[in-house]
Amino acid sequence: MSDVAQIPLDQFSRTATLDVRDALAAALRRIIENLRFAGSQTDRFAEVFDEWPSFLETSVFPCAAITPGGFRFSDSSTTPKLIEDTWEPQGLPGWGLYKTAECQTELQLVIRTDRVGERPALMRAVEDAFQPPEMNMAKNGPRYGLIETLPEYYGVNARFAVLDGSVIDSEDSAMRERRDAVFTVSASAPKVQVGPVFPLALRITKATLDPAGNTIEVMTRTFS
Repeated sequence: MSDVAQIPLDQFSRTATLDVRDALAAALRRIIENLRFAGSQTDRFAEVFDEWPSFLETSVFPCAAITPGGFRFSDSSTTPKLIEDTWEPQGLPGWGLYKTAECQTELQLVIRTDRVGERPALMRAVEDAFQPPEMNMAKNGPRYGLIETLPEYYGVNARFAVLDGSVIDSEDSAMRERRDAVFTVSASAPKVQVGPVFPLALRITKATLDPAGNTIEVMTRTFS
């Protein structure tokens, strides 16, 4: 173990203000708020809600709502694993994030407009949002899904992808001039905890022997 003192925990730069599930929902909300599309009168959602009551009562269009779905925690390894790039200060006694599980959840994204012709544009914008334009140039090869950082949850990376979707039409919704569509969005991120990190010390000892087999010199080097 290094002789350098460990930094206080309050100096660790990564913090969490939300749990991982709420942080995933907040990140999805930002994705939808930043969408741009070729609408007939607007190019963005007028409002993005995070609960159904406000969404149902609103008369602001176009709008969207994100509601939570089921979630599960899958094992990532038999023991918590340090995420190397979160080690602070790197190479010295400090703190880091240990991945304990993978959080996987499915969020419901409902979009609503009062114009029949605008709904297809909204749906295309949502579908395209989860397929990055540079996907064929990604260093890990082409992939489907969007990688976003979760600033409310230790700054870890999360992956979002659209699983399915459908158009919601009924006589009642037509009379109310509400044109809806719903998407199921898969979201996943590591479940982590902050823990101490100490550099490993490697000690190598070399002994020099005389012809009789007696030790005449011992050299020891320590690598941190």
